Amino acid sequence: MARESLGAQWSRLTPVQQQEFALLFGDRFQQSYSTLVLRYLGERKTSYVGESVDGRRALVETFLSSEKDGKLPVEYQLAGVGDRWIVEDVVVDGVSLTGNYRVQFGRIIRTSSYEALLHRMRNHGE
Repeated sequence: MARESLGAQWSRLTPVQQQEFALLFGDRFQQSYSTLVLRYLGERKTSYVGESVDGRRALVETFLSSEKDGKLPVEYQLAGVGDRWIVEDVVVDGVSLTGNYRVQFGRIIRTSSYEALLHRMRNHGE
């Protein structure tokens, strides 16, 4: 997800910079996803719909449901890396979280710099 969310900038980074970004992104994603699930989606029931695997790619489909709001589809896009699966994207009601990050990160890099993005990520957007 870190690589996909950074887009073309990823290939310009050294392996050490990529590792640092991946760690910072992981922290940010965990915090924002936890907030999303606990605050906004926590009162919904999660149901497994199905999965499909095509080589080293997989899609896991679920939906969150509540009496008040009905069903909200959530898809997990996975990639096989070695002997495990990693999440490449989470799509909530048709909105890609990775794509959302790519837009935000790209805007910060264009208007400031990659270093400004890192500073914001280190300070949790403050």
